Amino acid sequence: MPSGFNINRQAIAKMKRELEREFNKGGGIRVPLEVDPPATAWPASATYNHYDGPVVISNGHSAQIATGDHVTQTQTTTQITSGYEGLAEAVTLIMEKLSTIELPEGDRETANEVGRELLSEVTQEAPDPKRLRRAIAALKGVLASIATGAATGVGVAVNAESQEWAHQALGLLQTAVF
Repeated sequence: MPSGFNINRQAIAKMKRELEREFNKGGGIRVPLEVDPPATAWPASATYNHYDGPVVISNGHSAQIATGDHVTQTQTTTQITSGYEGLAEAVTLIMEKLSTIELPEGDRETANEVGRELLSEVTQEAPDPKRLRRAIAALKGVLASIATGAATGVGVAVNAESQEWAHQALGLLQTAVF
């Protein structure tokens, strides 16, 4: 360390106490969070310890993060009914991709509604085939409108890549049907 320079540990401790007091005032802190997938994946077995600051690293499926005192967390997992795993996986993949495609609002609402209905139904002890067929038909309708380029609306234009994906998604949904 250069001569004449000393770390004022008391001032740092005072600043830390003042920041903690400010943070502990009602309302807490809100931090908007946007996550981009990493360019390279971290090894699953790696452990990262950081003791000097609010650093959060979360790996794994259904990870939970909490801050503050007196935090209670619960986690509910759902089980896909045996024989419906392929349908659940296909619907999940389709819903993820549909969220990135520009669609007319009515089509988006329909897709979200039937996607949730399908995923909810395949977690039932005995899924109702009629409800599944109806929801699958509605989802196919949305996909068909994309595949044919008919999914247009105010400021909405389906590109060729989306049309090709919709054809593939229709095939995926067809092979996943129970």
